[in-house]
Amino acid sequence: MEQKQEMDRKIVIGHLFKEQLNSYGDAGNVEVLKTRLLERHIEVEVREYAINENIEFDELDIIYIGGGKNREKRLVADCLRDWLVELKEYIDSGKPLLVTGSSLSLFGKTVLNQEEEIPGLGILDFTTKKLDDEIKGQTVLDIDIEGRKLALIGYQNLKEQYVYANEDLTKKNEQIQEGLLYKRLVGTTLHGPVLAKNKELADILIKWAGEKKFDNFKLVNLNDPLEIKYRKLVVKKNV
Repeated sequence: MEQKQEMDRKIVIGHLFKEQLNSYGDAGNVEVLKTRLLERHIEVEVREYAINENIEFDELDIIYIGGGKNREKRLVADCLRDWLVELKEYIDSGKPLLVTGSSLSLFGKTVLNQEEEIPGLGILDFTTKKLDDEIKGQTVLDIDIEGRKLALIGYQNLKEQYVYANEDLTKKNEQIQEGLLYKRLVGTTLHGPVLAKNKELADILIKWAGEKKFDNFKLVNLNDPLEIKYRKLVVKKNV
Protein backbone atom coordinates (compact mmCIF):
# COMPACT_ATOMS: atom_id res chain seq x y z
CA MET A 1 0.00 0.00 0.00
CA GLU A 2 2.82 2.42 0.90
CA GLN A 3 4.54 1.78 -2.46
CA LYS A 4 1.29 2.43 -4.35
CA GLN A 5 0.94 5.80 -2.61
CA GLU A 6 4.44 6.67 -3.78
CA MET A 7 3.56 5.76 -7.38
CA ASP A 8 0.53 8.08 -7.20
CA ARG A 9 2.96 10.96 -6.84
CA LYS A 10 4.23 12.55 -10.04
CA ILE A 11 7.07 14.95 -10.84
CA VAL A 12 6.88 16.88 -14.11
CA ILE A 13 10.23 17.73 -15.72
CA GLY A 14 10.36 20.50 -18.31
CA HIS A 15 13.17 20.05 -20.83
CA LEU A 16 13.52 23.37 -22.62
CA PHE A 17 14.87 23.63 -26.17
CA LYS A 18 16.39 20.16 -26.48
CA GLU A 19 16.92 20.53 -30.22
CA GLN A 20 18.99 23.70 -29.86
CA LEU A 21 20.75 23.02 -26.55
CA ASN A 22 22.11 19.49 -26.68
CA SER A 23 25.64 20.03 -28.00
CA TYR A 24 27.36 17.50 -25.71
CA GLY A 25 24.59 14.99 -25.04
CA ASP A 26 23.08 17.29 -22.41
CA ALA A 27 19.73 15.50 -22.66
CA GLY A 28 21.28 12.73 -20.56
CA ASN A 29 20.67 14.91 -17.50
CA VAL A 30 16.93 14.52 -17.90
CA GLU A 31 17.34 10.75 -18.24
CA VAL A 32 19.27 10.62 -14.96
CA LEU A 33 16.55 12.57 -13.14
CA LYS A 34 13.86 10.36 -14.66
CA THR A 35 15.64 7.13 -13.73
CA ARG A 36 16.31 8.19 -10.14
CA LEU A 37 12.70 9.24 -9.66
CA LEU A 38 11.40 5.93 -11.03
CA GLU A 39 13.81 4.01 -8.80
CA ARG A 40 12.08 5.73 -5.89
CA HIS A 41 8.66 4.70 -7.26
CA ILE A 42 7.74 8.28 -8.15
CA GLU A 43 5.97 8.73 -11.48
CA VAL A 44 7.69 11.05 -13.98
CA GLU A 45 6.41 13.04 -16.92
CA VAL A 46 8.97 14.70 -19.21
CA ARG A 47 7.69 17.58 -21.32
CA GLU A 48 9.95 18.82 -24.10
CA TYR A 49 9.46 22.38 -25.32
CA ALA A 50 10.68 23.72 -28.65
CA ILE A 51 11.25 27.33 -29.70
CA ASN A 52 8.01 29.37 -29.65
CA GLU A 53 5.97 26.60 -28.01
CA ASN A 54 3.71 27.42 -25.08
CA ILE A 55 5.53 26.65 -21.79
CA GLU A 56 3.33 25.76 -18.80
CA PHE A 57 5.75 26.97 -16.12
CA ASP A 58 3.15 26.61 -13.36
CA GLU A 59 2.79 22.88 -14.14
CA LEU A 60 6.52 22.08 -14.04
CA ASP A 61 8.40 20.80 -10.97
CA ILE A 62 11.96 20.72 -12.39
CA ILE A 63 13.30 22.60 -15.41
CA TYR A 64 16.45 21.71 -17.34
CA ILE A 65 18.29 23.87 -19.91
CA GLY A 66 21.37 22.44 -21.64
CA GLY A 67 24.31 24.09 -23.39
CA GLY A 68 24.65 25.23 -26.97
CA LYS A 69 26.42 27.47 -29.44
CA ASN A 70 25.96 31.25 -29.67
CA ARG A 71 23.48 31.15 -32.56
CA GLU A 72 21.22 28.68 -30.76
CA LYS A 73 21.55 30.56 -27.47
CA ARG A 74 20.45 33.78 -29.17
CA LEU A 75 17.30 32.02 -30.44
CA VAL A 76 16.61 30.67 -26.96
CA ALA A 77 17.20 34.05 -25.30
CA ASP A 78 14.77 35.73 -27.71
CA CYS A 79 12.19 33.05 -26.96
CA LEU A 80 12.63 33.21 -23.18
CA ARG A 81 12.31 37.00 -23.23
CA ASP A 82 8.65 36.46 -24.11
CA TRP A 83 8.32 34.27 -21.02
CA LEU A 84 10.43 36.41 -18.67
CA VAL A 85 7.67 37.10 -16.13
CA GLU A 86 6.69 33.42 -15.91
CA LEU A 87 10.33 32.29 -15.72
CA LYS A 88 11.07 34.73 -12.88
CA GLU A 89 7.94 33.60 -11.03
CA TYR A 90 9.05 29.98 -11.40
CA ILE A 91 12.52 30.76 -9.99
CA ASP A 92 11.17 32.97 -7.18
CA SER A 93 8.73 30.22 -6.15
CA GLY A 94 11.67 28.05 -5.10
CA LYS A 95 11.30 25.34 -7.74
CA PRO A 96 14.56 23.81 -9.06
CA LEU A 97 16.09 24.80 -12.39
CA LEU A 98 19.35 23.29 -13.68
CA VAL A 99 21.39 25.09 -16.34
CA THR A 100 24.58 23.50 -17.72
CA GLY A 101 27.44 24.64 -19.94
CA SER A 102 27.55 28.05 -21.57
CA SER A 103 23.78 28.58 -21.31
CA LEU A 104 24.44 29.98 -17.84
CA SER A 105 25.35 33.22 -19.66
CA LEU A 106 21.71 33.62 -20.75
CA PHE A 107 20.64 34.49 -17.21
CA GLY A 108 23.03 37.42 -16.80
CA LYS A 109 22.81 40.97 -18.08
CA THR A 110 25.14 41.03 -21.07
CA VAL A 111 27.37 38.67 -23.05
CA LEU A 112 30.46 40.46 -24.38
CA ASN A 113 32.70 38.93 -27.03
CA GLN A 114 35.00 40.14 -29.77
CA GLU A 115 32.29 40.50 -32.39
CA GLU A 116 29.22 41.83 -30.59
CA GLU A 117 27.37 42.55 -27.38
CA ILE A 118 24.46 40.17 -26.77
CA PRO A 119 21.80 41.15 -24.21
CA GLY A 120 21.03 38.47 -21.62
CA LEU A 121 17.77 37.93 -19.76
CA GLY A 122 18.96 40.04 -16.83
CA ILE A 123 17.56 37.69 -14.18
CA LEU A 124 20.89 37.63 -12.32
CA ASP A 125 23.39 40.43 -11.77
CA PHE A 126 26.42 39.26 -13.72
CA THR A 127 28.02 39.83 -17.11
CA THR A 128 29.82 37.37 -19.38
CA LYS A 129 33.15 38.08 -21.08
CA LYS A 130 35.21 36.04 -23.50
CA LEU A 131 38.29 34.34 -22.00
CA ASP A 132 41.66 34.87 -23.68
CA ASP A 133 42.39 31.14 -23.26
CA GLU A 134 39.93 28.27 -22.91
CA ILE A 135 39.61 26.17 -19.77
CA LYS A 136 39.28 22.66 -21.15
CA GLY A 137 39.27 19.07 -19.91
CA GLN A 138 37.91 16.91 -17.11
CA THR A 139 37.94 18.59 -13.73
CA VAL A 140 36.69 18.35 -10.15
CA LEU A 141 35.04 21.51 -8.85
CA ASP A 142 34.06 22.26 -5.27
CA ILE A 143 30.62 23.76 -4.71
CA ASP A 144 28.61 24.70 -1.61
CA ILE A 145 25.00 23.55 -1.74
CA GLU A 146 22.45 22.49 0.87
CA GLY A 147 24.86 23.66 3.56
CA ARG A 148 27.59 21.22 2.57
CA LYS A 149 30.49 20.95 0.19
CA LEU A 150 30.09 18.80 -2.89
CA ALA A 151 32.77 17.75 -5.38
CA LEU A 152 31.36 18.21 -8.88
CA ILE A 153 32.99 15.99 -11.53
CA GLY A 154 32.71 16.78 -15.21
CA TYR A 155 34.06 18.17 -18.46
CA GLN A 156 34.75 21.84 -19.12
CA ASN A 157 35.12 23.56 -22.46
CA LEU A 158 34.90 27.03 -21.00
CA LYS A 159 35.39 30.04 -23.26
CA GLU A 160 33.66 32.59 -21.04
CA GLN A 161 34.33 34.42 -17.79
CA TYR A 162 31.49 35.31 -15.45
CA VAL A 163 31.77 38.58 -13.53
CA TYR A 164 29.36 39.00 -10.63
CA ALA A 165 29.35 42.14 -8.47
CA ASN A 166 32.89 43.00 -9.65
CA GLU A 167 34.16 39.53 -8.70
CA ASP A 168 35.47 37.14 -11.33
CA LEU A 169 33.79 33.79 -10.80
CA THR A 170 36.02 31.91 -13.22
CA LYS A 171 39.69 32.53 -14.05
CA LYS A 172 42.20 30.63 -16.10
CA ASN A 173 43.76 27.91 -13.89
CA GLU A 174 42.05 29.31 -10.81
CA GLN A 175 38.50 28.36 -9.85
CA ILE A 176 37.23 31.04 -7.48
CA GLN A 177 33.65 29.82 -7.57
CA GLU A 178 31.91 27.26 -9.78
CA GLY A 179 28.88 28.53 -11.60
CA LEU A 180 26.03 30.15 -9.73
CA LEU A 181 23.40 29.24 -7.14
CA TYR A 182 20.40 31.56 -6.82
CA LYS A 183 17.51 30.28 -4.73
CA ARG A 184 17.11 26.88 -6.44
CA LEU A 185 18.53 27.83 -9.81
CA VAL A 186 21.73 25.81 -10.18
CA GLY A 187 24.08 26.87 -12.97
CA THR A 188 27.24 24.93 -13.72
CA THR A 189 29.87 25.55 -16.39
CA LEU A 190 30.30 21.78 -16.87
CA HIS A 191 29.10 20.34 -20.19
CA GLY A 192 27.06 17.34 -21.19
CA PRO A 193 25.33 14.77 -18.94
CA VAL A 194 26.69 16.27 -15.72
CA LEU A 195 24.25 14.40 -13.48
CA ALA A 196 25.47 11.01 -14.72
CA LYS A 197 28.68 11.57 -12.73
CA ASN A 198 27.06 13.64 -9.99
CA LYS A 199 23.98 11.79 -8.82
CA GLU A 200 24.15 13.55 -5.47
CA LEU A 201 23.32 16.79 -7.28
CA ALA A 202 20.49 15.04 -9.13
CA ASP A 203 19.07 13.94 -5.79
CA ILE A 204 19.24 17.48 -4.42
CA LEU A 205 17.13 18.68 -7.35
CA ILE A 206 14.66 15.83 -6.78
CA LYS A 207 14.53 16.62 -3.05
CA TRP A 208 13.76 20.27 -3.73
CA ALA A 209 11.02 19.37 -6.21
CA GLY A 210 9.49 16.80 -3.87
CA GLU A 211 9.51 19.11 -0.86
CA LYS A 212 7.89 21.86 -2.92
CA LYS A 213 5.12 19.66 -4.33
CA PHE A 214 4.33 17.03 -1.69
CA ASP A 215 3.54 17.11 2.02
CA ASN A 216 6.05 15.38 4.30
CA PHE A 217 8.32 14.39 1.41
CA LYS A 218 11.33 12.30 2.41
CA LEU A 219 14.05 11.44 -0.09
CA VAL A 220 14.71 7.69 -0.09
CA ASN A 221 18.43 6.87 -0.41
CA LEU A 222 19.49 4.69 -3.33
CA ASN A 223 22.33 2.18 -3.34
CA ASP A 224 25.05 3.51 -5.69
CA PRO A 225 28.20 1.48 -4.85
CA LEU A 226 29.86 1.86 -8.29
CA GLU A 227 29.07 5.57 -8.39
CA ILE A 228 30.61 6.09 -4.94
CA LYS A 229 33.72 4.11 -5.88
CA TYR A 230 34.18 6.02 -9.15
CA ARG A 231 33.79 9.40 -7.47
CA LYS A 232 36.37 8.56 -4.82
CA LEU A 233 38.91 7.55 -7.48
CA VAL A 234 38.36 10.66 -9.60
CA VAL A 235 38.37 13.10 -6.69
CA LYS A 236 41.52 11.50 -5.23
CA LYS A 237 43.27 11.72 -8.61
CA ASN A 238 42.48 15.43 -8.94
CA VAL A 239 43.42 16.45 -5.40
